[in-house]
Amino acid sequence: MGYDKDGKSYNIPNDAIKRIKAEAIKDTFEEFMKYLKEQYEDFRNIRQIILTGGTGAVYYDYMVDYCKKNAGHLVGKVYLTNYVYNGIKVEPQYAIVTGLYKALHREVIAAMKREEQKKTGK
Repeated sequence: MGYDKDGKSYNIPNDAIKRIKAEAIKDTFEEFMKYLKEQYEDFRNIRQIILTGGTGAVYYDYMVDYCKKNAGHLVGKVYLTNYVYNGIKVEPQYAIVTGLYKALHREVIAAMKREEQKKTGK
C-alpha cells in the first residue's frame, strides 16, 4: 500500500513490489560481494561456497552467476544446504529457527534433569 500526495492510500501493483525487491536483493548482494572479495582475496583461496538459511536461498542464484562470471574455479562448487529434522524437510528460511528450537529443547531437557536430581538427590 502507498499514499498519494493527498494522504489517500492506494495499492501498489505486485509487479512493482517484485521489481523493487529484486533490485534491493541485487544491490545488497553486490555490497556483500565487495566485502567478501576484500576479506578473501577475490576468492582465490576459496575451494567451495556453502550457503544456508533464508538469505542463502535468496543469494544462491546470484552466487552461482557471480562464480560463472568471476571465479571459474568455483563453478559447480556452490551449494545450498538441505536440511531434514525429525524426518521432515526444513526449508532454508526456517534453518535458523529450527536450530533455535533444537537449542531450546536441549536446555529444557537439561533443566528438567537438574530439577529431577534436586528432588531425588541423585
